[in-house]
Amino acid sequence: MLISFPLKFISMILLLLSAGCGSIKPPVDKLAVADQLLKEANVPEVAQLAPLELHLAAEKLADAKQAMADDNFLIAERLADEAAVDARTAMVKADSLKARQNVDEIKKSIELLRQELKSKHP
Repeated sequence: MLISFPLKFISMILLLLSAGCGSIKPPVDKLAVADQLLKEANVPEVAQLAPLELHLAAEKLADAKQAMADDNFLIAERLADEAAVDARTAMVKADSLKARQNVDEIKKSIELLRQELKSKHP
């Protein structure tokens, strides 16, 4: 009789834990958002200027899909969120680097114009 109480108690705890885990919904929407962001980021310019961030996003999305297939919805959700952030980071980094390149080109053009003006009007 004493042995059966701990077994019943443990069984009840396991049942409650498994019921709690079953109530977690699959993060289908978050996977879709991460997938769309990765598609948007997967362009040559971003791949050239932010390859690490793009690679991390792709890896995390693949891992999220695997976690989803394994019914590990909490991990799938976390990885999908991280993949979305990494994809956005890749796009922002690429935009930032491209803007910096444009500023550098404008500065060079201005300097060339100054030199031209100095040579014509010493």
